[in-house]
Amino acid sequence: MTVTKLEHGHRYPAAAFAYAGDNVPVENWKLRLWEHGKGLDAETVIEAARNLPNSGLSKDARLQARAKIRSALVKCGVPVERWPETIPGTVNASVTESAVLEGCDTGKTAEVVVIRPGFNSSRKRFYTKEALESAIPMFDGVKMYIDHQTDKEDTERPEGSLLRLGGVLRNVRMRESDGAIVGTAHIVHDGLRQMLVNLSESNLLGTIGVSINAIAAMARRTIDGVHTFVVESIRKVRSVDFVTEPGAGGEVLVCESADALEALDRETLEALRPDLVEQIAGQPYEETDTMDELAQVKSELESLRASYDSLRAENTALAAERDAYKAKIEEFAAKALEQEKAAKVAEAAAQIQKILAESKLPDAAKTRISKRFENAESVDGVKEAIEEEREYLKSAGIPGVVKECGGTVPANSPDNSGQKSIESLKESFVASFMSRGKPRDEAIRLAEIAARGHR
Repeated sequence: MTVTKLEHGHRYPAAAFAYAGDNVPVENWKLRLWEHGKGLDAETVIEAARNLPNSGLSKDARLQARAKIRSALVKCGVPVERWPETIPGTVNASVTESAVLEGCDTGKTAEVVVIRPGFNSSRKRFYTKEALESAIPMFDGVKMYIDHQTDKEDTERPEGSLLRLGGVLRNVRMRESDGAIVGTAHIVHDGLRQMLVNLSESNLLGTIGVSINAIAAMARRTIDGVHTFVVESIRKVRSVDFVTEPGAGGEVLVCESADALEALDRETLEALRPDLVEQIAGQPYEETDTMDELAQVKSELESLRASYDSLRAENTALAAERDAYKAKIEEFAAKALEQEKAAKVAEAAAQIQKILAESKLPDAAKTRISKRFENAESVDGVKEAIEEEREYLKSAGIPGVVKECGGTVPANSPDNSGQKSIESLKESFVASFMSRGKPRDEAIRLAEIAARGHR
């Protein structure tokens, strides 16, 4: 469980304070940096910086809190000019400074003053001669673009745009007369070259200038009664760009936001924040409440996964058992239907035999009808079949009922056999069937069948 401290009606974790930690009792957490509902808040951080001297912390604790407040000021993007006096020391930041063009040779080259020692135009920064002299190798060969990049362009294309490349700075040196850094701009952009020629011919070359885009290490100092930031060294020169306002003082750009840091390489990060690099490299890894919570969540997830696997296996077994029961039920139902049908067939067969016995038809006729209805589940159609047999016999000229297997025949029978010739019998059957509307071919076929039953 994450430990929190109640302050002004809201609870804050250890990360919300400049001085806090696992080894510090909650009641001793001090100098809150967060605001409820906002997280890290610039005004709250500035207030914490002002309260640092009266916090009651020991010297070591104050140093720890000061480092965290400094980092918070940078993350919030607070300009160094607004930093309270309680946060002294060196600050790494991007700077831009402007200077003027001093000469132009047919637009192919231009002599420029890159930067001068002393105060910039806004007197917010002071450049030492030593800092500028040590930066000469970094200025020599640097690219020169037309206008500084916007913040958006710097994020999306930190390497600069080829379409805006104006030239390259060469022959960089320190001028002995005033200590200014000067150099020769070799112009490669046709549009810029023509512009320089036009400005030179109109004696307006001083209306444009160049501006450095560099990373510098600064410290708060008082120079000639002016509270300013002294540039102690230039760590990296990004570019020297052509601008429209040569005398304007540049603002300090803090390049340590989340988006900017993603675009920095190790060299630039070391130049911007050497203290942060040393802190990351030298600080041992420590388990946190977050890691404990992550381990707990992982354990719960594994437990849930095991429960899921168990339930899935149980569900598979139940499904197999269900399918087995379903197969048995279907088997029992099929057998029941077969038994029910067999019972109906048996009952119908008994009734058919009784009806046939009462019909007094010849045994051959009874056999034909029995075979015809051997799988019948009812007596439907049996009486109609008996009537048909009687019609057959009547059409064949047999007025009485003949009993086969040694039975008697009527007295008016033409002979003792009770049968006519086969041909005569077939003709009688054919005539009978045709009188009922049967085609002759069908009548002959049926007559053949009827005659065979009376042989």
